[in-house]
Amino acid sequence: MTTGSWFVAFGSSELEEALENAEETLREAYVIPAAVKLQDSNPFVPTFIWRRPVALLFAKHQLYRYHGPKIAEELVAFAEKALNGEMQGEQIPPEVSFLGKLWQRFMGQGEL
Repeated sequence: MTTGSWFVAFGSSELEEALENAEETLREAYVIPAAVKLQDSNPFVPTFIWRRPVALLFAKHQLYRYHGPKIAEELVAFAEKALNGEMQGEQIPPEVSFLGKLWQRFMGQGEL
């Protein structure tokens, strides 16, 4: 579990750039923008990220999936709605155990 709010872009240079453009406004709302480069073998990418590229907002112990345009103003508006309780998030899934990762690999669904 982490403290604070994070808006993370996974696998999209356009989303990463939009978050960079929105960084000052997001930080004023105490949201930290970040980006993760995706590779098939990246062990640090959570398994609950099915569709890529994607931007995920982690705030108030909830996960919010952003599917809008890759525009800074839209990302800020999305974050503000989530922080103001104007949208429903989903529970953040727990980290997959080693045995879970092993099973996923056995089933052809991921890397160890």
